[in-house]
Parts: sequence; C-alpha cells; structure tokens
Amino acid sequence: MTTGKFLSTTIPRPPVSTGLGLVLVTALTLLPRLAAGDWPQWRGPGRNGHCAEPLPSRAFEPGGMRLAWEARVGTGFSSITVAGERAYTMGNEDDTDVVRCLDTATGRVLWEHRYASDLGPKYYEGGPGATPTVAGGQVFTISKWGHVFCLDAATGAVVWQRDLREEPGLKPNEWGYAGSALVDGDRVYFNASEAGLALDRRTGRVLWFHGKGTAGYASPILQEIAGRRVLWIFAAKRLVGLEPASGREVASFPWPTGYDNNNADPIPVGERVFITSYDRGCALLEAGSAGLKPVYANDALQTHMAPPVLVGGHLYGFSRHYARRPEFRCVEAATGRVRWRQTGVRAGSVTALADGRLLVLYGDGQLALVAADPAAHRELGRFRALEGRCWTPPTLAHGRLYVRQAKGLLRCYVVAD
Repeated sequence: MTTGKFLSTTIPRPPVSTGLGLVLVTALTLLPRLAAGDWPQWRGPGRNGHCAEPLPSRAFEPGGMRLAWEARVGTGFSSITVAGERAYTMGNEDDTDVVRCLDTATGRVLWEHRYASDLGPKYYEGGPGATPTVAGGQVFTISKWGHVFCLDAATGAVVWQRDLREEPGLKPNEWGYAGSALVDGDRVYFNASEAGLALDRRTGRVLWFHGKGTAGYASPILQEIAGRRVLWIFAAKRLVGLEPASGREVASFPWPTGYDNNNADPIPVGERVFITSYDRGCALLEAGSAGLKPVYANDALQTHMAPPVLVGGHLYGFSRHYARRPEFRCVEAATGRVRWRQTGVRAGSVTALADGRLLVLYGDGQLALVAADPAAHRELGRFRALEGRCWTPPTLAHGRLYVRQAKGLLRCYVVAD
C-alpha cells in the first residue's frame, strides 16, 4: 500500500564479486533480526541513551581507537541505528533526502532510498533531524517536512508512505519535524500535529492526531505511571500525556519556550517525568488527581539539543542558554540541585555506558570518556573523533562506535588490537 503523491526511489546496490564468483543474497537472508547489542532506534533499545556495552579506558589513550571505515551520508543530524550487521541513517544531498543502509563491517552501501526534500538550512546546516527506527524487519522514517516512510529493512522497498502535509493536512514547524518514530505494537507514533500522531504500522493509516497546528521537536516516549502506560509528547508549547491506543489526553503541563524550541525528549524519573528546554530551564513533574504539578522548576539544566541521561539518580547533560556559554552539568534529578559544572565546552551529546561511565561527544567532535560521578567531574580520556559541528549522539553497538557530523561525514571506530 502507498499513499501520498511525492516521488521516491529505492536503489539497491549491486552484489559484490568475490573469489567464489558473484554472490547473490536473497532478501530473506538479508532480513535484519534484532538481537542483544542492537541499537534499533533513537537513543537505543530503551530510548533513554543507555548502552549495554562498555568502552575500555585504553580506547581513549593515543592509538586506542582504530578507524574501521568512513562514509558520506548527506547533510543532517540523524543518528545511527544498528540491527545485526546493518546500520541505517539519513541525510540530504542536493535537496534530496537519502535513507541509507550500510554494512557495519565495511561501510558499503547496501541500499538507499531517495525522495525530493528541501535541505532547509535556516541558521544551521539543515537536513533531516530524525533517526530511522528499525522494528519487525521494517524501517520507519520521517523527513523535516512530513514525508513518512515504512521501508523493508532488507531491501529498502517501500511498504507504505505518507505525506503528512496532504493527509491529514498537518503543518511542519519552523525547523521541520525532528522527533523519531516510536513503534509500539501495531502503532507508530510521531511528534506531529499539536499533540502527537499515531499511524497503523502495517498500512500507514492515520489512527488519531490532535489538531493541525505545529509540533514540538522532541521524540515521543512511553512511561508507566501507577500501572498505566502514558505516551509523552513534548509539544511546541506544552508537555502532553496521552493514552497510547486512543490518543485521549490524560495530562498536560504548559511549557512555552522561545521559538517553540522544546527539543529534548522527556526523561522518566521513577513515576515522575523531567523536561528541559534551552531558554526555559527544567522541571520535574508529578502526576496527581489534579493533573501534572511541578516538584521543582528551575534553571539547573537548560538543554538545547540532545537530551540528558539519567544515571544513579543524577542527570548528565548540556546546559545552554542563548546568552550564556554552554556547560556540561550533573544535576540531582530528585531535587534539581546542580552537583557540578564543566565549562569551556561546545554543547553536544551524552550516552551512558554499561560500566557506569559516560560517552560524551562535544560539539566540536572531541569524544570523551567521563565518570558518571555526582561528586566531581572526572574525565578519563579524550580523542578527536570528527571535525565540524557534532550535535548527533554517537552509537555504540556490537563493539563498533559510530559518530557523524552535520555535513554528513560518518566514521566507524573499533578499539585497536
């Protein structure tokens, strides 16, 4: 089934010649199967920035990381998802979005899917901001302007497609859509419309949406509160809690921000939820009989782009106000108290590793290993992984570390022997 009128093409790459002759592999044998160590969606398996793998300290010593391969994937800020031996990401080339599937061992392009889409470089490089989501042998993507695709993960063939501008007639926000697809059961959710959108994952049919106003930029998340699952949508001017199946609104908290820049995903903290924006500050919210109420609201964390991570009751992330220099901070989640600040940094992203340490990619391409220690900032190692603007969180999966920058250079590193 296909819907919408925009033109798109999927280009499978030819099989490679080996010493055994031409190797033809069927789509069935190529089908990715999610396994332990995969990174199938934005911010990983738990959608919380936590990785099940460690990185040894020696990886950050001189010569500790070896560049396995690099590739050009187009301008944008889409991160890397990994399923088995395949990696997926998006970029823009000459006003054409490209969804790519790469071989994780070599970086070779296995297939790519192209469609016309404006770069949209307003005050920054532009290109897609959302990350492909891999689920059930399919890949779900959304462009800045509302082109939604469900692609076969093995071949890149279009299963269904939809242009949100045509039906249901939604309006992209100023910098376009940036929230990545959340797949749950037979539904796929997006931060689109004034408070979320649900599509049937099998057909792309619209199940529900909330008005035709503009959306926020954060990705949807699910949280269980008092035995009930809540779908959080950080909308343009408020946080909205929805009943996932019906889309019925069950909670709302006003949160207007400059330029509607509610960018960072909500963070579950037990049965509470934490939100942060770049010029508004942050709040820890608690659901009660009267709706959402703040446990606190302050400026301890003012996150502009990538969300913080929660480790051991503390939030680690970048705090940035347009009139101030960015800082990397540790904040006690329950109280909103700043435990420490690291100054003189370029705002980037942070990922929690399995061994209680943090993988921090600074905005200038320096990659650091930092202790998740609320007592003090302790950097355990650093090396330059990239050059240029780096807002996209790295991905660590199956022993391979993927980092990309805004202009589309993607590098894959492995720990040196």
